[in-house]
Amino acid sequence: MHFDTKDGDAINDLVFTYDKKYELPKTSRYGYTFLGWCVEDGGTVTYKPGASADNLAGEGTVTLYASWSLNKTFTYSHPYSYRVTDDSKEEPVKLHFFIDGASGTSTSGYTRTNSIYMEGISLNEIKKHCNTMTVTISYYIKMVDDGYAEVDTTYRKDSNKSWNGWHGEKLDLKKKNKQTITHTYSIGCKDIDAICYRFDASGSFSDKYDLSNIKVSVRFD
Repeated sequence: MHFDTKDGDAINDLVFTYDKKYELPKTSRYGYTFLGWCVEDGGTVTYKPGASADNLAGEGTVTLYASWSLNKTFTYSHPYSYRVTDDSKEEPVKLHFFIDGASGTSTSGYTRTNSIYMEGISLNEIKKHCNTMTVTISYYIKMVDDGYAEVDTTYRKDSNKSWNGWHGEKLDLKKKNKQTITHTYSIGCKDIDAICYRFDASGSFSDKYDLSNIKVSVRFD
């Protein structure tokens, strides 16, 4: 039995005995989900991951071909909450999201500046096969002192590592108090390797709000 993994991790040939059932091995490929094995190159999946097979041929070598699906979606729920103010001595809250393969240092634990990798998403493969990135962010805000919540979205170019403005939102805390807010944006992704959300506050006096339940989803097409 020969396994053509189609750029996945190699599997050594195996010897199967006719009339005996064997569990077929699995393989992996970074940035992809393994769908199973096909009996024809480029055909439909005959054996899903973990399936068993027997009597594939009376004798000789049989080849099975791996089938893959490019990972194009990423979801993330931020586990921390923050008090956001317009105090210049206090940092705004920032969430950087890097496509796997981009340069950057991930962070963990409670911090006001976060770096998160889009695990399972391959920057090189996305550049080959996708043209558009759609991002959605939702979050809950609760007013502490009157003013405005500011949310800025930027993206980073892989070619020169520069950050570029994309969208800016300014929310009246009185009108949006105790609400879940959602924004969705799309952009061409050929030269993008990261995005950033920045939460701040502004107003005439002491402006504060509590930020929680931050969720982000990214889709490539």
